[in-house]
Amino acid sequence: MEGTLWNIGEKACGLHGVTLVELEVQKGKGKWLVRFYIDREGGEEDGVDVEDCAEVSRAISKLLDAKDPIDSPYTLEVSSPGLERPLRRAEDFKAYAGSEVKIRVKDPVSGRKNFTGTVLGVSDEGVSIKTETEEEFTVPLKNIKRARLIYQFD
Repeated sequence: MEGTLWNIGEKACGLHGVTLVELEVQKGKGKWLVRFYIDREGGEEDGVDVEDCAEVSRAISKLLDAKDPIDSPYTLEVSSPGLERPLRRAEDFKAYAGSEVKIRVKDPVSGRKNFTGTVLGVSDEGVSIKTETEEEFTVPLKNIKRARLIYQFD
């Protein structure tokens, strides 16, 4: 189902000149929450506003009605990724190279499941980060369970 929802989100975003950043699907008591995070190329500089979210929400809603991939009641949300935006694809990590991130992996890497550090770059092997203790790790993209930017307050 998530693959179908991701495709619906990408299609709706493409129609409105924005990019699908992340998808969250949570099953609650009797009702699902389906949340799409959208942004513009350039991220922080350009961003999305409330009207962008409303337009994409209407487009996603129409596509969901046509395809009907969710067989339970659900709440649809479309949102900006926020300051501590999720990172999912290689392009996301490339765009935020030099930024501080928090990464949680599915399977341990060098005995660890959580990493906080600076993105050094992305290669075929994965995302390279340098931790606060100056250790460097390469985390395979497929092993990343969740990754987010850490916003730096001035």
